[in-house]
Amino acid sequence: MKIEKQIRVMPWPEPFEGNPLQHLRMTLSWPVVNHERMLVATFTWNTHKECKFRGCKHKDFRLICSKKLPAAVVLYKGDGRGKRITLDKASGYFNRSCYPEISKQDEKALAKWLGKGPEETTNHFLPELDAWVRSAISAEVLRERDARGELRDEDVDLCPKELPEGLERYIRVKVLPNDNVLIYKKGNVRGLCYACGREVRARNQRFRQNEILRCPDCGTVVTCYLGGSDRFKVDYVQNIATIQKGVDGKTLFVRQWHLLRDPTAKWERISDFLEEICRYAIRGDRVAKWQREYKEAYNMMQSIRCRAKCWIKMGNPGQVYDGSYYFYCPDNWESILSGSSLQYCDLQGYTDSVNTTEQPGNVIRFLLDWARYPAIEKLWKAGYTGLVHKRIECPQKEFRNTIRWSKASIREALRFPTRLLKIHAPENWTMADVQKVTDLWQGVNEGRLQEKDIPELARSMATMEHIQDALGHASVHKILQYIAKGVEAERESRKKEKISWNGRPFETPDTYRDYLKDCIALRLNLDDKDVLFPPDLKAAHARTIAEVKHQADAAKKELFFRETQRLKWMEWEKDGLLIRLPVDAKELIAEGAYLHHCVGGYADRMANGKTTILLIRRAEGPDTPFYTLEWLNGKVQQCRTMRNASYENDEQVFEFVTAWVKKIAKKGKKKKTATSAA
Repeated sequence: MKIEKQIRVMPWPEPFEGNPLQHLRMTLSWPVVNHERMLVATFTWNTHKECKFRGCKHKDFRLICSKKLPAAVVLYKGDGRGKRITLDKASGYFNRSCYPEISKQDEKALAKWLGKGPEETTNHFLPELDAWVRSAISAEVLRERDARGELRDEDVDLCPKELPEGLERYIRVKVLPNDNVLIYKKGNVRGLCYACGREVRARNQRFRQNEILRCPDCGTVVTCYLGGSDRFKVDYVQNIATIQKGVDGKTLFVRQWHLLRDPTAKWERISDFLEEICRYAIRGDRVAKWQREYKEAYNMMQSIRCRAKCWIKMGNPGQVYDGSYYFYCPDNWESILSGSSLQYCDLQGYTDSVNTTEQPGNVIRFLLDWARYPAIEKLWKAGYTGLVHKRIECPQKEFRNTIRWSKASIREALRFPTRLLKIHAPENWTMADVQKVTDLWQGVNEGRLQEKDIPELARSMATMEHIQDALGHASVHKILQYIAKGVEAERESRKKEKISWNGRPFETPDTYRDYLKDCIALRLNLDDKDVLFPPDLKAAHARTIAEVKHQADAAKKELFFRETQRLKWMEWEKDGLLIRLPVDAKELIAEGAYLHHCVGGYADRMANGKTTILLIRRAEGPDTPFYTLEWLNGKVQQCRTMRNASYENDEQVFEFVTAWVKKIAKKGKKKKTATSAA
């Protein structure tokens, strides 16, 4: 509810200093706004009463109520906008237990406004006012939902009660003939085959859970399930879904049933075994879902099905309950869809597309998304069916925002000009293609690429990332020709190997990208064609890898050497023991391998000055690993020998280190922090 200026400019009362047993003072005002006398209740906190109630703002506030709408809003003192919250929450729930200060005149007026008698309250009508505010907020929320066209909870009752015409015939002709299941009893010998509808007895072998075999009587290949087990097929044949027009003529329903298993396998009255579990409603561009059944997990692997007493509205209408189902498309589906937001939906075309292209298919999601996302209809009718199928299947995370599905035209839905759609045939476009062209168009906007280069780059296996470091040194056409040549050579090599690559991508684009980055790091001249387009890319990349590693190792070696020279003052010798710095990183690695601890992994930290590691040796064997010492925060953090044994267990070493700390380590410079060798 909008708070008019007339109410905003109303002066606030002076601070309330009253009885310390009372938290609030309530005063009423009755301004006339838009030809309606409004109720404005101002609540002022008692400054003598300290409020420690959790969640209480301890701010003076006003409750503005309109009976005409009805609506209610709370305005805190000093705030610019009102909040749609209950009186309970605004007052910190003090209206339940404390008696506010209110004049008898105001209390009588409030009782009259609420339609109550003076004897009908226990706390100056605050509980009754809070109840009215709650109902007003609910009514306002409902009005807003109606204005947006959202479906109400009670709209589930607009669904017809009778079964759709032709549904039972469809189940008998299409569903039951595919129910090749055998339910066997304990003992694993006797069972009921639903393919032939007869009691059978195992021959030469016993029935086992989930095992596929031939029925001993009819010879049909069936799947065995133990009766009474928790398998879905034990109690249910499959889920069935179809469309039906609501009784209001505007709402379209997608109804979903469990087809329960007939324990006799006779199927005399199929309607007796249909249990409706879910209803999806479509009206305009709004959808809703109600369930009569839900699942509760009772361990990590299994769940139980619970039957609800009434229809429960769910918050995820696009998620089909139970996942798989048979969809019955009635012969008069066009007349069912007419008059609804799906009257131009190509339902038959989608089901035919699923059957001919072997797409997974999800008719319920197709109908819901057709109503919610206008771009679905535009792309489908323009022939970009593959993109729609991917949207229905829930695309991978990186492609979820590739297309703006809520837009009303293809031009608005795409992030690049529609003229670029000529790159591929409509049916050949994929989400990856759309994302790739989107990225390329961004390169055009940033000045890194020309539009004329997009078609060739979009059709190649290379992306902007693969070639960006080569741009400016050769044309896009030549760069892509070079990569295509490498891909073709790689393809021929795979054919000769006769190994199944299981759809693994070709390595040439990535190899070329990494090679270019190495060239830049090594400052090689990419204007030299022999550098930019080496005859043997793999060999050239191997050389650059070795050179980059050599340079990196040389730089680390220099850093390590400088650090050891800086710390030379820490070396010391006494009583047949000495302590010194490692010569280089290789010695640290050898130290860790010999003593079986992980000090070798800290060579980079030592080189960067983030740790100080020293080696303790016997004077007669200065190169033989003995103890490794870690210096941290001006003290010995750890000193370890073979398999992490502590120096505290060796009296000689312990005394030596203690003397070293006193005589050497405590002198001079500030020590850097170190990490301990595990």
